[in-house]
Amino acid sequence: FSLDFRVLLTGTPIQNNLTELYSLLSFIQPSLFPTDQTEDFTNTYSQVQTQPTLASDLQRVLQPFLLRRVKAEVAADLPVKTEILMYHGLSALQKRYYKAILTKDLYAFGNEQGNKTRLLNILMQLRKCVDHPYLFDGVEPEPFEMGEHLIQASGKLCLLDSMLAYLHQGGHHILLFSQMTRMLDILQDYMEYRGYSYERLDGSVRGEERNLAIKNFSSKDVFVFLLSTKAGGVGMNLTAADTVIFIDSDFNPQNDLQAAARCHRIGQTR
Repeated sequence: FSLDFRVLLTGTPIQNNLTELYSLLSFIQPSLFPTDQTEDFTNTYSQVQTQPTLASDLQRVLQPFLLRRVKAEVAADLPVKTEILMYHGLSALQKRYYKAILTKDLYAFGNEQGNKTRLLNILMQLRKCVDHPYLFDGVEPEPFEMGEHLIQASGKLCLLDSMLAYLHQGGHHILLFSQMTRMLDILQDYMEYRGYSYERLDGSVRGEERNLAIKNFSSKDVFVFLLSTKAGGVGMNLTAADTVIFIDSDFNPQNDLQAAARCHRIGQTR
């Protein structure tokens, strides 16, 4: 095409690699950045991560071609986001299972073949144990009845319980994220037990129900929105909430940032 101007609109800051960056530049200004010089460019700036002088050089090259609009500059009236990291202990039950997973004690989980394979991915099992021991089959006492044991069994839930009681008094609305849908099941039981109003959205919730849940949360006085980090991570405006709680953080920190941006966005007042 013969073009007078070329413009690229991207929602992603340039965070990939130098080859991709050069291809964007050569699209915008082929006369200045010919495609056959990609290798020279990548070699010149290969140490950009570690050498500040190279980084400022590269920024000077990019400056004429890049117009950045950052949320903080565009939405100046957006309330500042405060992040608090809460530490908690493990309950006695969690400590027991945590130790059993680390020592690969199969008998702690009953002696079935399935348990052997289940203890292969140790890191994932430890994450489950720290979330809630009832995520393992056979741990919850039978007959299954709602009660304080649901909260007492997990250090996280004990802490969450007192946080939610405090936030409920202050009239806050909360987005509660977890990576595991089974953890959302436990939280759902907990909400029922405490009598808190809630909506829920994860990958299994279909389009219409999804829209209805978002609509209810925005228009009615719903206290908590339970979301899975992946399903609730993109393209939703939930500014009715003013507090985001992550029960467990994602392996990819970008997912958590995206999830928190569901309510920390234009339209947020508190």
